[in-house]
Amino acid sequence: VIGNGVVIHLPSFFAEIDKLQAQGIDVSERMRVSDRAHLVFDFHQTVDGLKEAELGNAQVGTTRKGIGPAYANKASRSGLRVHHLFQRNDFRQRLVRAVASRQKRYGPFEYDVEAEIARYEAYAERLRPMVTDVVPLISDAVRDPAQQILVEGANALLLDIDYGTYPFVTSSNTTVGGVFTGLGVPPSALKRSIGVVKAYTTRVGSGPFPTELVDAVGEHLTDVGHEYGTTTGRKRR
Repeated sequence: VIGNGVVIHLPSFFAEIDKLQAQGIDVSERMRVSDRAHLVFDFHQTVDGLKEAELGNAQVGTTRKGIGPAYANKASRSGLRVHHLFQRNDFRQRLVRAVASRQKRYGPFEYDVEAEIARYEAYAERLRPMVTDVVPLISDAVRDPAQQILVEGANALLLDIDYGTYPFVTSSNTTVGGVFTGLGVPPSALKRSIGVVKAYTTRVGSGPFPTELVDAVGEHLTDVGHEYGTTTGRKRR
């Protein structure tokens, strides 16, 4: 289940599904995607890079995958959700408006809106069988004593938008609270929370790091711990 708190880049989503299928793992029949989840478009990724360039030496060090701009659209009530894919005229109008707004802010960057619309219309048909209102799905699982719910979030505590080292954070809640708002699990259903702590602290991207090791010990930890970013492959600090 992909919850409502997630922002989804459909090209990456389907690429991952296809990669699994090539290895003999078919998840398409089991995958469920919240109709309330927001979409990440390629223009979000472009804007991500433009925003970082604008910040210069003060840049956050994002992955440039469009996560921040997508959540910004969500917070400003101008985002596109999964269910919009199935309302063609509304989807077109919303996407054209969203792109125009960003081009007004950052200049007329190159972006083929019509090609993107055509691509996402094709994605919509492939995605349709997976889309559902996940609230009753989660509610049924919570009430069933034979069911267990395992949740995987994104990033660690200090990247939380509220409790992390702001502004050098991600754009969502990465603490346990995100389970309730991002998936629809009722707080009363949480019986146990297990904290996972790394033996040493690492960081990807910019931001303060008072105990950073910039010596041979740091290099050794990078090598033996395979400390490279999952998304970008960047060397962790």
